[in-house]
Amino acid sequence: VDKHGGGTLEENSASMNQGSTLGICISVDAPGVSFDKIESLTLNQKYGNSVVVSSSPVTGGVRNDLTNTDCNRNAGKTCFIQTVVTSKFFDKAANNANITVDGKAILKFGRRRLDSEQEDVDDKIRISM
Repeated sequence: VDKHGGGTLEENSASMNQGSTLGICISVDAPGVSFDKIESLTLNQKYGNSVVVSSSPVTGGVRNDLTNTDCNRNAGKTCFIQTVVTSKFFDKAANNANITVDGKAILKFGRRRLDSEQEDVDDKIRISM
């Protein structure tokens, strides 16, 4: 379980090369909850306590040209992000350090009635991953 108590984290220690595609899959299993979109995604590579390399494939809900997002899998319960790992992550200063991923996803909560006029509204909430 991740540090926020939701989802399952799986680590893959397979080696990557410059130009490799990094795939990130996140899912939600709560009833009535689905993904709307990925709001932000940042790749960080740390050596010691310092960030050596950082990249933001998704910022403000907009992906760069090297990134694809699909949050419609499994009726919106699964979001899959693919991004190309650029050459800067293979610099000697990084010393083959692991790449960590941080980001935010926007979730949709099913329809609910808000007032006596029974108006339906889609609710959204931000989560960190």
